[in-house]
This record gives sequence, structure tokens and C-alpha cells, in this order.
Amino acid sequence: YYVYLTKGKHQVALMASLGPLVTSLQELEDCINELNADYLKIIAVTGTSPDSLRDYNLDLEIPDLIDNFKVVNDRLKAIDKELEAINGGVSGGMSAFISVMTKQLDKFIKQPLDITTGLSAYKSNISSLSDMLTNMTNQSLLLDTVYVGGKDQDSLPGTHVNIWESFKFGVLAFVYSFYTDYNAYGNDYSQADVEYKYDPITIWMSSGRDQFNVLKSIIDDKFAPEYGIPVNINLVTMGNTLTQAILAGVGPDACLYVDRGLPVHYSMRGSLEDMNQFNAENQIDANGEKKYKYTFKEVQSWFKEDAFIATEYFDGKNYGLPETQTFPMMFYRTDVLARLGAEPPETWDDLRDMLTIIQRQNMNVGMNAVGFTTYLYQNGGSYYNEDKSKTNFVNQTAVDAFTLYNSFYTDYAVPITYDALNRFRSGEYPIIMADYSFYNNLSVGAPEIKGLWAMTKIPGTRREDGTVNHTEVCGGTVCVMIKGCENKEQVWDFMSWWVSAETQADYGNKIEARLGAGGRYTTANREAFEMLPWSYNDAQAIKEQWNHITDFPRLPGDYYVTRMLNNAHRAVLYKGENPRAALVRYSKEMDKEIARKRIQYHVDEIVGNRDTQ
Repeated sequence: YYVYLTKGKHQVALMASLGPLVTSLQELEDCINELNADYLKIIAVTGTSPDSLRDYNLDLEIPDLIDNFKVVNDRLKAIDKELEAINGGVSGGMSAFISVMTKQLDKFIKQPLDITTGLSAYKSNISSLSDMLTNMTNQSLLLDTVYVGGKDQDSLPGTHVNIWESFKFGVLAFVYSFYTDYNAYGNDYSQADVEYKYDPITIWMSSGRDQFNVLKSIIDDKFAPEYGIPVNINLVTMGNTLTQAILAGVGPDACLYVDRGLPVHYSMRGSLEDMNQFNAENQIDANGEKKYKYTFKEVQSWFKEDAFIATEYFDGKNYGLPETQTFPMMFYRTDVLARLGAEPPETWDDLRDMLTIIQRQNMNVGMNAVGFTTYLYQNGGSYYNEDKSKTNFVNQTAVDAFTLYNSFYTDYAVPITYDALNRFRSGEYPIIMADYSFYNNLSVGAPEIKGLWAMTKIPGTRREDGTVNHTEVCGGTVCVMIKGCENKEQVWDFMSWWVSAETQADYGNKIEARLGAGGRYTTANREAFEMLPWSYNDAQAIKEQWNHITDFPRLPGDYYVTRMLNNAHRAVLYKGENPRAALVRYSKEMDKEIARKRIQYHVDEIVGNRDTQ
């Protein structure tokens, strides 16, 4: 497309606009909300899996149902005609979903008895309409190239290509695909690069390609010029790749996006560097200059203290820096709770009382994101005894927590597995406990319920003084430095720069600019969090829960603790075993494995050396 510029200054702007679609899409969103509301009324009578042989008389049980269907059906048909007119009189592919929905509503209006047999398809069609709305609303603007030329237009490329040029481009694209390193992006530095003060360092990153590309661009634009340290970064699918690379001696200098449960398991095998070595006493070199910009103690101050619990080993050393920190929040449908005359539960007792109301409407609650550890820590318990030589589950506090955990599934029929997004968007599960990154899923996958949901801290346990304990265990990722890497100070400079507030905020904002709200970054840096585009209410809710976050130590053999707790949980659910008996029995197995691993990795000797020092 040619834009003719006259003499003088000009500003050329391009923007993706919905234009004439705005009114139709707003009307479509209202229709989807009406259809969802009718769906909730239906399942309140029939349940989510109605008996196909039973006549529920829905047109009598819900007097306004058929009238609502008629109104929405007429509105959908009008929207379909409007979209067709905008599309030049051609029925677009997306409007096919509207046609399917209107045909089904026509059938329901004529034959109300078919509503129960078609309920599953009805729900699916609502989801299809919601996806159509999302796709039409989120149309992006893609721009390849801008050329600026003089009067001689022959110097500019043409705006059209013939079939041979198109064929040539396709062939060349195919050929070059065999020579492109898809795991590398940006500049590739060599040891002989004289532009920088230091030799390049190698970083591995386990994430999506968009995140990888954004970080590489920030490194090349900001870190490398400022610190004089070139960085070669590779996108790696972690799995066992890092372990194998370390064993082969070809691992990176540092690795990003490592699960917070792994550093201790690498460090006890001597594979990671201790972060404590980068403190004030080691910061000055022989020339009296600083070896690195920040000390480890300075970096620690950027995070909540509990963010380092998982990366500390028996030797008192710390083997990682927090990148992301995630934890469950309670998401709830404000419209559904308002219709039920209910408020978000403050405690687990409140939730149990509310379950009676919710389940009478053939709805339920999703609780998979909270587990035994939540109830254990809220009641003052802990995972391990003081010297971490055994689990701390054979006591009344742990037994009560484990019993409460299982009671929601055995006594209240809370579902074990479910599709959180679809159940929440339809309103079938008006309350769901989910990692707060679930916000991203709802922003992208359920735009039709925007403004109809909110999030707050998870229910808690009321203390004797009347206050409520909302403690929850966190998850997330860390970055680690591989043992024996060269240029440790330069690698440390990169790691401390990476987790700093400025970099984390810059990275998070650029990821969101590329991916939309679905790419919202869950940084562990408290200051960086304030610079991300959270709304005031959402930010306050997250920070309230963040103040109640903790973690539990990782130690040799802890994989067996997770496995045995799952086995104990299954024994109660599927075999009807007494919760106390199951927890005590499996705790013995956990303690045996921990004792075996303590011997294998000389834990008592390590603790003795630490105490001597």
C-alpha cells in the first residue's frame, strides 16, 4: 500500500480497529451471557448430566425459558445478517457458529422436550460462540516492512507479486528452513568478540519461544552494552537435558526457569554453585574494584524471605534465585453468588456451609489447587521435624489437616478432576481454587464473563483469637548457576540483573505486549510486581494472599514424601481407609526413604561440618 507524503513532517499510524463490528460484537456478548444464564437455570433442575429417559418439563419448571430462547434467537439471527452485510454479502466462516446456535434454539422452541438430550451440545455451542467472540475481538495488526523512497517509485518494491515470485519465495523459505537454528535468536557471540570486555557466557532457558525472543532482545539491548558481558542464550526443553549435559561436562553457565524443587537435588550432587559466595566479603578484587554489581544479601532483600526456603540445603548454602512465585487464589463468579445470595467464604467452615447451597443448584466447587499442605500450615503444622530427619505427620495437627483435606472429597463430593476454565466460564463451578496465573486463562479464554468474576485470598482457618490464617505454600521457578562455570562473577552479574525489579518488569511488560493479558508474568520480585499492569483490585487481592505465603524445605528423599501422600490420599478416597491410619502408615515409608537418602548423601556429616564452622 502506497502512502504519498508531501514536503514537511508527517506522522503515519496504523491501528487494528473493529470498526462496524463493535455493535454486533457487543450484542453477541450480551446474547452469550443470556444463554449462559439459561444454562445455569436448566442444570439447577436437571444437573449437568440429565437422564435422557426422564421428562423434566423444563418449559413449566422454568416459565420464562422458552421466551428467553425466542428473544435471544431473534437477536442472534439479526447479528448474523449484520455480519454478512459487513462482509460484503458473504456469509463468513465464523458466523457458522451463530447459525448452529440458532438452529438448535429453533429446535428447543418447537420441542422443549429436546432440551435435556441436547444440553451437552447447547453448552458446547455456547463455548464456540465465546471462542468466536474472542477471535473476532483480538484481531491483530501484522506489518512486515516500511519503505521510505523518493519521487522515483521504480526504486520501491511493488505491492503485488506474480505467481512465479510467490513460488520462488516459497521454495527459498523451505530451503532456508534446513539451515535455521530455531533454538538461537539474536546475536551469537564468539570468544574472540573484541567489542565486549568479557568472554561470552552461555545461558539455557526453558520457556516458550516468545519469552525466549523477548529476553534475548533485552539482553542484547541493555545487559550486554551496560555490563560488557555478551550472552549466548539457548532455548532448551529441560527434562533430563540439563542433568545429561552436566554429567557430560557440556552444560551451560546458568539455567533459567528451573522448578524450585530441583536446586536442592542438583546441589546435593555437587552440581550447583552457592549464591552466598557473592557477598560483601568476596566482592573486592586485588585491584580494589568490585567484582560484581550486587551482593547476594542485596538480592535477597528484593524478595519475600520465604522465597529462598526451597533453595537452601543442609549445608546452610543457597543454590538459586527466585524468578517467578505462584500460589492459589480463590476465583468466584460474582453474578452466580449474587443470584444465590452468598458471599465469598472467609474460612473452610464457611465454604462447607456454602457447598450445601451450591450443590442444591447442581453446581459444585473446584479445589484441586489446595491440598494437605494448605490445611497443615494453616493449623500450625510443618512438613518435617526440627532437624529435618523425619516427616512431622504423626501428630494430631497433621491428622486433623489430612482428615479435613479428604473430607471435601469423601463427605461433600467435591470433584477430583475437572476442566477449570470451562466449568468456571459456564458457571457450573462458581468457586474455583486455582493458581493466580488462572487469571491469564480467563482473560484469554473467557472474555464473555469479563466483569462477572473476581479473585480473592483462599479460605483460611480461624485461630483462637478470632483472626483467620490464610497461609498457603507457593510454587514457581528459580535460576541456578552450574558448578565449575568460568567467569562466575559475570554469570552472577547476569543472574542478579535478570531477577532485578527493572529487568523483571521490563520483561513482563514486553511479554504482555506480545501475548496480551494471557501472557501476564508472575514475577517473584515484589517491586517488579507493582510495575505490571494489574488493576488495583486484582493487585490488592494478590498482595493480600502473598503476605500469607510460605514454603517447605526440600531434602534428599522428598520425592517419596509427595508420592506417599498421594498414595495415602487415594487410599482414603478409593478404599475407604481411615485418614489417620493411612497417614501414619505411609509416614513410616516416607521416613525410611529419608533416612536412607541421608546416609547416601552424608547429611549428618554435612550438618556436623556446618555446625563446626
